[in-house]
Amino acid sequence: MTRPDTPRNDDDLRRWIDRGMTADDAGEWGAFVDELRAESRLDEVELRRDAARVAEAVLDRTVREDLGWRGDLRLVTGFVRRRLRSSVLLRVAAASLLVHLVALPVLAVYRIITAEPERDGFVVDFEKPGELPFAEPREEALPLDDDVALPELESLDAPSLAAQNERNADRWSVFRRGEELRSVAEFAWDSALERRLAARASALLDGVAPRGDVTVGGDLERLLRVEEHLDALLFGGVARHDAADLAWLVEQAAGDPPRAALAAAALARAARYGVALPAGADAAIARFGDADFAPFADLATAEGGAPLSAAYVHALRSAAPAGTLSPDLDALLAR
Repeated sequence: MTRPDTPRNDDDLRRWIDRGMTADDAGEWGAFVDELRAESRLDEVELRRDAARVAEAVLDRTVREDLGWRGDLRLVTGFVRRRLRSSVLLRVAAASLLVHLVALPVLAVYRIITAEPERDGFVVDFEKPGELPFAEPREEALPLDDDVALPELESLDAPSLAAQNERNADRWSVFRRGEELRSVAEFAWDSALERRLAARASALLDGVAPRGDVTVGGDLERLLRVEEHLDALLFGGVARHDAADLAWLVEQAAGDPPRAALAAAALARAARYGVALPAGADAAIARFGDADFAPFADLATAEGGAPLSAAYVHALRSAAPAGTLSPDLDALLAR
């Protein structure tokens, strides 16, 4: 900075010298002026150089900008270069990535060179087991004579495959009609026959044999008891009906419907479950093809022959005294 008494230009300096400046002062002030002029020239040179750089940068970013892929590449590389120059961690990460990229082909070539040759095929060898030190000697199987007959599958004391399938189908029918049977079991019924059927529906849902606490008397009682025995057999219980019950069903099936239809339906269900039937049972079951059995033909179908079906209740209503079964029972089973 210049003081107030310091000349500001050459004219002020000359006037200041004319007023009484000594030779020593003139020399010092001349050196000072030369120094100022040298610094001014240096600043002018630097300013001119910076201005040139700024002008070149502006031209590169405007009229000289390459709008093709080379320009895009130059912008990206410039940005990456500036970011690498400003961040140490980024330079370390870039160096690590470069080392991995260089090492990966080397490892791949090493793996190819040191790989084991492929085998021609996959071979599995089975070795014969050796004799156990304390094993008992095995007996040789005796040859069978040609006249020796093996027991047939049907003669074994077990339900056949067809009987098991029939039982499974009826168990599935009970499960599928669970809502209807539960409505029957939980309804407040009036007559003894309705309460007996409600107890049977509850037992079917629980998968147990009905207890038969409510009795209806007469031939209907025996028909209901045989059906409940078949329910017990359905869920893996022991068949509690005897040959007399089956013979009685054959006699009833020879009569007039609807009671004959109920007896024939019980015989058909017993046959499906694998129960051995007495003579005449097949002819009784075949009566479903007669004209007088036509109103109860649904009992011979898979759905009508299921436990406590709507077709069974329809036939039971026809065989029971008038007014014994409420229409609500059909409505619940038909939902």
